[in-house]
Amino acid sequence: MRGNIGLDKGHGVWYNGKNIMEDINIVNELTQEELQNFKNVCEHLRSVTPTSDIIYTWPDILGRRFKENSISAWLAFLLNPNKNGFDVQPLNAMLSLIKSADYFIENGEDIEVETEYTFEGGRRIDIFITTEQFVIGIENKIFSGEGEDQTSDYWNSINEIYKATKKIPVCLFLTPQGSIPPKDKNFTHITFFQLCEVFKSIPYDYRRDSRKNSIFF
Repeated sequence: MRGNIGLDKGHGVWYNGKNIMEDINIVNELTQEELQNFKNVCEHLRSVTPTSDIIYTWPDILGRRFKENSISAWLAFLLNPNKNGFDVQPLNAMLSLIKSADYFIENGEDIEVETEYTFEGGRRIDIFITTEQFVIGIENKIFSGEGEDQTSDYWNSINEIYKATKKIPVCLFLTPQGSIPPKDKNFTHITFFQLCEVFKSIPYDYRRDSRKNSIFF
């Protein structure tokens, strides 16, 4: 049985169902009266919600805005087709930023995503992804600089994996805009702004899959 949503006399919003996302997904089944009631609630929420030019993200809310490990963990989730609800779309969106090649991953491929992956030499890269075609290393830098021979060591390790598996090596250096690019030329330098823009181009229907809202939170 569907829940109901409305305004009480004090203009508070009430809902008496068990699963509001499920109810929102069946909005097309609402009667005209129910639909009008829902519209009234939305208009009320618009009128009482303060507006601001400041956009708060989950790292802001949790005080983790500049914490590389937290950002890497979140990005690894978004890029993991086994968890994100988008399949390989975020991965392909990210790979589209590499202008020197036309890389593409098919749905259904065997894909593993790890954080803080340790190579044989002891170096740890922030995000390490293996697919049936590619081995992908992502180094995430926010305010910290590149360590001595860091990207070169990463490339050498990833290249050894390529020699053993014949998977295409892809190395990405992710930073805020205006940051110093990687020292090793085998790395492609991309920014958080670029990544955000290609992620925003991924189509989704917020009414049918609430998990997909996570990419824009």
